[in-house]
Amino acid sequence: MITGPYEAIGKVIRKKPIQTKTETGTSFQIGFPVCEVTEYLDEDGAKAVAALLNRGDALTDLVNTSKRAAEVMERHIYPKPDAGPDHPYSVLQALQAAIVRAEGRS
Repeated sequence: MITGPYEAIGKVIRKKPIQTKTETGTSFQIGFPVCEVTEYLDEDGAKAVAALLNRGDALTDLVNTSKRAAEVMERHIYPKPDAGPDHPYSVLQALQAAIVRAEGRS
């Protein structure tokens, strides 16, 4: 199960408060209600909505991390178009294609 910043309390989906340690102390971001499910969904439906929101955040983090990895790989891998599927250049091309698909640019 993906955990994240969203939670369902009853039929209300909330963004959880976040407490972060800093060099000078502690930073707090307050939580807030995001939405409330209607009469068509019950509390389990609210939990499903929160899980989908958390999944979206996790996928966004994955895409951003993948983009950073691709940027680093581009600087260190010499292009070799005829390389096999296990060659780092082929892996880089597959990673870049996956990023394009995830961002809906394909």
